[in-house]
Amino acid sequence: MNIEKSPNEGLLDQQKELNRIAKEYDECYRNLSRLYGIPEGQLWTLYEMRLRGGEMAQADLVNVTFMPKQTINSSIKKMEALGLISLSREGNGRRKTVTLTETGEALARRTADRVICAEASSLCKMEEQERAQLLRLFGKYISGLQQSVSDEQLNHTRDTDGYDCGKACSP
Repeated sequence: MNIEKSPNEGLLDQQKELNRIAKEYDECYRNLSRLYGIPEGQLWTLYEMRLRGGEMAQADLVNVTFMPKQTINSSIKKMEALGLISLSREGNGRRKTVTLTETGEALARRTADRVICAEASSLCKMEEQERAQLLRLFGKYISGLQQSVSDEQLNHTRDTDGYDCGKACSP
């Protein structure tokens, strides 16, 4: 892999710093999950359900958490067994709706609500313009990364001696 010949000398250092920040960000949520004594999948389920009024389709939950379907399905089954949620079928019976129970609402107030408030507190430490810039730039980075990953998936079968990162910043 040839990453030293990048046209932008600081690119590798910037990548390292961005990855460090991303891992530190993820660690915040892992720590909260451990602090609250619940699996991450359950914390994210409670979080998303609180943001959406305590009820949502199971398929939508998979889409908004970006977690594997099996992880969410396992979380849902455990949470149902613990009496935190109830499941009901809509229409033709294929679409499942997940609803927080009273016990689930109480747990969400002690966990997910605190996460939501911590995030809001962090964002409030920035000016409105800084928040808008953060969202715009991070969205732009994610879109570019998704495109690069998509391109890589298309080209991954090529037989090469490595990837030339020096072309990463070419127009």
